[in-house]
Formats: sequence, C-alpha cells, structure tokens
Amino acid sequence: MFVDYTYPAAMSSAVVSANGYVLSAAGNATAGWQPADRSYLDAGPERFVLAPAERVPGVAAAAVESPALDVFRRMGNARSPGAVPAPQADALTFTFNIIASDPGLPAQATLPLLQNVYPNSEPSLAARGSELMLLYVRDTGAANPVQFTEIAFTHFDGTNWSTPAAVAANPRGQFAPQVVFDGAGNAVAVWEQIKDAAFTGTDLTATAAQMEIMTARWNPATQAWTVAVALTNNAVLDHGSRLAGSLRTGT
Repeated sequence: MFVDYTYPAAMSSAVVSANGYVLSAAGNATAGWQPADRSYLDAGPERFVLAPAERVPGVAAAAVESPALDVFRRMGNARSPGAVPAPQADALTFTFNIIASDPGLPAQATLPLLQNVYPNSEPSLAARGSELMLLYVRDTGAANPVQFTEIAFTHFDGTNWSTPAAVAANPRGQFAPQVVFDGAGNAVAVWEQIKDAAFTGTDLTATAAQMEIMTARWNPATQAWTVAVALTNNAVLDHGSRLAGSLRTGT
C-alpha cells in the first residue's frame, strides 16, 4: 500500500529490506512513505483474458476458445502416471496396472488469466480435485489514495474460470488474501481490511492500528460468498493471517 519510490520505476539508489519493502538509500530514517503510484490505470482497468469469446457465425465454439485453456483443462482431468494397485486375488499376490503419461500433454502449461492487474496482487490459490479457487488484490479505481483495493476471486470448475468478482465489495481497503477448501467443498477466505472507510492517512503507525482480519465462506451450491465477518476488532496491527486445510468435517 505504501512505497517511497515511484512504482514501477527503476529502483536506483535503493535497498530492499528483508520483508521486501524498498527503502531509500539516503535519508530513509526521516523520509515519509507515500501512497503507490497508480499510473497503470492509464491503460484502463484489469482485463479478464479468458472472458467468453464472441461467437462468430459459422465457426464452432471450440475454434474460438483458448488453446492454452484446452491444455489446462486436459492436464487437470488427466490421471496421474504411476503404479496403481489392481484388485488382489489374495494377500500374497501383488500385481499393478501402470498408468502411462499422456504424450500430448506438457509437463506444465502457462495460462494467462488477467492483464493490467494491480502490481501487488498477492494471489492465493486453493485446489480440490480439478477445482481451483483464486483470490487476489485488485484496484477498484476509487479516488481514495490509500483505500482503493479489494479482494477478488475467480473459480475454476474443471472446465472454465468464472468472471472475476469481489469477495466482499466494500469501500475499505483490502489486502493479503488467503484461501483453502474445507472438507465439505466450501472455500474459506481470510484477508486484511482497513477498519475506517474514511481513513486517508499515510502515517504507518496510524495505518497499522486500522488493520483488521476478515473472513468469508464460499458455498459451492450457491456459488456465492457469505457476508464478511471481522475476526479482530482492536487498535493494533493485525496481519499475516494463515489458513490450514482441508478440514474433513467441513468446519
């Protein structure tokens, strides 16, 4: 949220601290931190690369889809190569069926999802079978120089990625998402959020006191997130939340 150089300009005469922040090499003890430059918005909002293509009369739907997406789908649905035990006639008999790799699939696939994204998007990805849930930070375009980010998500159902949308639309700045699937197939998310929607300060101590941890749960049946709930409510820095999963009971 705060940097003391023009992002993403060259970082000459600068040093990087252990946590990745860029500090001015000269006078950093007194230099004030400033809101990040948002000149990337000159190119417009973020673009969802895998948005449904416009259908062309006389052209099959498959012909206008992304070849990279087709490979991505096939990789997600392919059985993993290796030795798989076959049904045993008795306890002393060991036979195996060998699943061969699909020669038509690469070892990995690159699939662009979004372009012109917020530079510090902090993506978090969770998987359950061939299903994926991606959360990331995006710029809302709000005029507030401090609170202009929200947590967005896109869900891959094994075939398609959903159009990105807000997890919990809110004028308050949101950062640092984390997501996992629980044992019931719900996605559970946590993130950091500024408490006061009117806050515009650039003082780090004042900003730290505003940070709270929020959570919400995505229901696979309704394809919707629950109303966000605050896990913290105090005047100290709450950050760096982590999730462990999946939970067999779904709780």
